[in-house]
Amino acid sequence: MNTTADVVVVGAGAIGSAIARELSKYQLDVVLLEKNEDIGGNASKANGGSVICGYDYQPGSLDGLLGVAANPMFDQLTKDLDVDFKRIGLIQVAMNEEDMKAIQLVSDVTMVLYIVLIAMFLVFGPVRYIVETAVTSIGFVVQHYPTMATWLDPLRLTASEPGGAGFPQSWTVYFNANWLVNMCSVPFFIAKISEGRTMKKTILGGLAGGVGATYCSFIVFGNYSIFRQMSGIADYAKMAANGATESQIITEIIKTLPMAGIVMVLFIITMIGLFATTFDANSLILAGFCQRNRKLGQEPSKGMRLFWALLIAIIPIAMSFAGTSLSQLKIIMVIAAYPMMILLIIMLVGFFRDLKKVDMDKYDPKVGIDPAIFDDEFLEIPETAGKIKQQEE
Repeated sequence: MNTTADVVVVGAGAIGSAIARELSKYQLDVVLLEKNEDIGGNASKANGGSVICGYDYQPGSLDGLLGVAANPMFDQLTKDLDVDFKRIGLIQVAMNEEDMKAIQLVSDVTMVLYIVLIAMFLVFGPVRYIVETAVTSIGFVVQHYPTMATWLDPLRLTASEPGGAGFPQSWTVYFNANWLVNMCSVPFFIAKISEGRTMKKTILGGLAGGVGATYCSFIVFGNYSIFRQMSGIADYAKMAANGATESQIITEIIKTLPMAGIVMVLFIITMIGLFATTFDANSLILAGFCQRNRKLGQEPSKGMRLFWALLIAIIPIAMSFAGTSLSQLKIIMVIAAYPMMILLIIMLVGFFRDLKKVDMDKYDPKVGIDPAIFDDEFLEIPETAGKIKQQEE
């Protein structure tokens, strides 16, 4: 028996086994020692099985350097070892006032990046076509909205095959369901962040910000690609018919811009920012309305917010594992809309119940709240009491 070796690795956990495997690629005598009856018996066995993202490490630390460097290696490693591996993303839920400020910063940065993307598509795209098509489309919607909103295509003239679903069944129902899913929390979130503003400013701000940004996205991004399709520069419809995914088509569209690599990075960061702030807003509002015995003005508990964050995340996580197509996504959104309708009714009942507690004679729109509706226990909190006293003065 050979009692010497070039390298002896002590401990056959995840790290020790990985080191031994890497050294085995060289002309070396490698010995892997383990005190237990099998490999991975101690700390590795208790591992959660997730790959470190590296976002929360101290910049310049060894943990951060190794974690960030190792993350992209897992794709090839798991492929070589024939181990299932999926990148499903990570949701970070804001839990306190400091975290909410961070979310606000993310929201502000995301909005700036969104404006930069819009500007790049306009500057390097067919500006006249985009603007003129936008004016034409908005005029058409204003004139024909009732017809468009209620037309169900009874003869299925827009169906791709006899007896199949037409455009209203495939898209109108989906967009209505998508709105139902999100409308539970969006109005209340807008109201929460608008404390101190008048009702007029809040409504106009919500319309200008939310609806305006949505229209702007469809107008600029949509017309950019439609122009290329209609003018024969590209055939995205053929790509879709040949089995190309939506993400592949979007990637091809972005490649047509100058500095496509930078634009792609901006696009990804913007999408992450939009989803992160939307998830956090939804979890905050839903948790606030569902927690019992919560004092008015008091933030919901961390556990309740985490519960709603996880519940909201189940659908996208499940779709990531299942490789969900756009048609399946639409079905899921329609199904999810039904319980959300019930939840919306419950939230409205709670909203009007709380509204009855407000003494409108003492209500100050510049303050946004009536201090008299706070419970004595809540007023005992020095910070809160100080804020209310300031507002009263």
